[in-house]
Amino acid sequence: MNAIFDRVERIAMVGHTHVPGVFSEDPDFFPPREMGDPPRYTFSDDEKIVINVGSVGQPRDNDPRASYAVMHDDRVEFHRVAYDIDATADKIKSIPELHDWLGDRLYDGR
Repeated sequence: MNAIFDRVERIAMVGHTHVPGVFSEDPDFFPPREMGDPPRYTFSDDEKIVINVGSVGQPRDNDPRASYAVMHDDRVEFHRVAYDIDATADKIKSIPELHDWLGDRLYDGR
């Protein structure tokens, strides 16, 4: 984590990370479920953070909905939206080279 934060001036955003939340340099991790309603993290001028926006597909935080984040000047807000898991799981299962559990796990967000 130190090597990552050495490269961060103040705020970095990463995508396709499967687990939404905010890493601080302390190091602490703040998942959206611990940020209140609506889930948001307000920036401090004296901190470095890395924001994991989550995943539109294959979330792995036990919430099957797609995850995205909206960045504002003073905060980041996390959002979830339902998507057609059946269609996605069926497409995965139709590919013989892929294991069915790759589609099944989408229903649990894992």
